[in-house]
Amino acid sequence: MASSTSSSRKRMAGGDGLTNDCWELVISKLEKEKKEEEESNHCLETLSMVSKQLLSISSSFVHSIKLIHNPSSSPISRLFHRFTNLTSLDLSAFRGGGDINALLSRIPPTSVSRLTSLNLSNQQTFPILGLRSILLKNCRLTSLICSNIAFLKFTDITFIADSFPFLQHLDLSFPRGGEGILVVEDDYNNAMNLLPQKLKLLRSVNLSGNFYINNSSFLQLCINCEFLQQVLISRCPFITHAGIAEAIHHRPTLNSISVTNFKEGLELENVDSYFIDSLTSL
Repeated sequence: MASSTSSSRKRMAGGDGLTNDCWELVISKLEKEKKEEEESNHCLETLSMVSKQLLSISSSFVHSIKLIHNPSSSPISRLFHRFTNLTSLDLSAFRGGGDINALLSRIPPTSVSRLTSLNLSNQQTFPILGLRSILLKNCRLTSLICSNIAFLKFTDITFIADSFPFLQHLDLSFPRGGEGILVVEDDYNNAMNLLPQKLKLLRSVNLSGNFYINNSSFLQLCINCEFLQQVLISRCPFITHAGIAEAIHHRPTLNSISVTNFKEGLELENVDSYFIDSLTSL
């Protein structure tokens, strides 16, 4: 009798007494309650250790991963095969001296087929080869964050414009070594002007710290991107009051703009009524 009771408890603890559908409802309820306490991932991790059934079910509720080191090829394969409902992948803390291109190329198609957000910030290079591999499995990214990329070249910007037509959020802020690498100003501006021509669904853009961004580039962005709502162009020294005012005038949907350290200061003698009126229209 005691043995039978023990066996029954093990089945219940292991999840054998409920169907997958029932457990999905239970986990969904727990996840909803824990989200407010920011403990959702911890809850899923605990459940995943109960049984293989709950491991499989709880894995389907993981939609976001932040990878913080460079695992070997075997663990990375197991990791991504486990999580097949990913919509967000954050590699901004990816370390260990590994090749970011190789990492992206090893991700199985089932893990990126639903991916909509990718963060590649803080990398030494822009991983075109790895992204080409991702594009073979998914070309519907809506958010691409590439802040603090070392040696971001105009060819990288052109690749983004040509490859991700559904982008709504784009962050190319503060490329390291920009003035030393982006030495051909015309090529750089041509690449920047290509972005709004190809990425017409953009709603939020961060181009802060891009040294060669000028009034013309900013204006083209506002003219061509009819859904644009937010622009960050801090530390862009060739942006002027007049350029900001004209760009805002051409994009009535714009409701947020962040600018610092631009060509003229904000001293009273440098600010005209046209500039002030444009800001009040946001």
